[in-house]
Amino acid sequence: MNERQYIYRTLLPLAGVATTLLVLWIVMLNGAGATVEWRPHVTVPAKFSPMADQSEVTTYRSQPTLQEYLQVWSAPLFNFERQPDATNAAQLIEAPAPALDNVILTGVVIAQELKVALLRINNEALALREGQPLSNGWLVERISERQIELVHGQTRQSLEIESPRLPMTLP
Repeated sequence: MNERQYIYRTLLPLAGVATTLLVLWIVMLNGAGATVEWRPHVTVPAKFSPMADQSEVTTYRSQPTLQEYLQVWSAPLFNFERQPDATNAAQLIEAPAPALDNVILTGVVIAQELKVALLRINNEALALREGQPLSNGWLVERISERQIELVHGQTRQSLEIESPRLPMTLP
């Protein structure tokens, strides 16, 4: 009998909790708590004066024009590599491609998913990834081990790494 009492003592609280949860679930299924009751409307005492009696001057700022936000809406929103839509790009008047005389490819860094072209433009070092534009409008389209391909509108041009040659020694 000791064993039976021990089992009843341990199972009785569990049975009570299960019964309580079952009753609560049945009450909720029947719709208890499904309606919302608001408190009755409270009236404001007469000793407070209404706000309309006070004469206040309200000033409104005029809305800024779109031209004031030109720098905001013309720049990329989340990603500096973002380009305009193709429909907007077709409307732009294409100018002749600028010369690449002062652009020298000095190196290429290729890692697992990263390709970076190291350029020198007017003795200024610049590192660009695929899809990034140069300051003169050319776009780095493809980077390989020894060369890069630049695009400006319909014009394509590739630059190779310049490796200086040793001078020939004469006997």
